[in-house]
Amino acid sequence: MDYIKILILTYYCFMAKLTTKDIELKNKIKSRINLLLKEKGINQSELASLSLKDRQAINRWTNLNNTRGITIYTIGEICETFHINLKEFFDHPIFNTQ
Repeated sequence: MDYIKILILTYYCFMAKLTTKDIELKNKIKSRINLLLKEKGINQSELASLSLKDRQAINRWTNLNNTRGITIYTIGEICETFHINLKEFFDHPIFNTQ
C-alpha cells in the first residue's frame, strides 16, 4: 500500500504546471462545449446519455472552475455526439480570440 501512495505522490509532484496559455485553451474548450450544448438545446445529463459518458465527467469538462482538462480523444467523441468533426469544433471564433 505504501508503494501505491508513493507512486501517486510522485505523479502529482512531477505533473507539469499549466501555463496561462494552457488554462486559456482549456477554458475555451469548456466554453465551446457549453456553447454546443446551448445550440443543440441539450443539458449535461442528456449529453452524458448520448455520449455514453459519466455525468460527473461531463460536469468536469464543462465547469470553468474545474482545473482538470479534457483529452483530444474525448473532444472527438463529444464531436461525434454533436455530429461535427474536430475541425468544426476548433474553427469556432472562440478560439480566434486572445
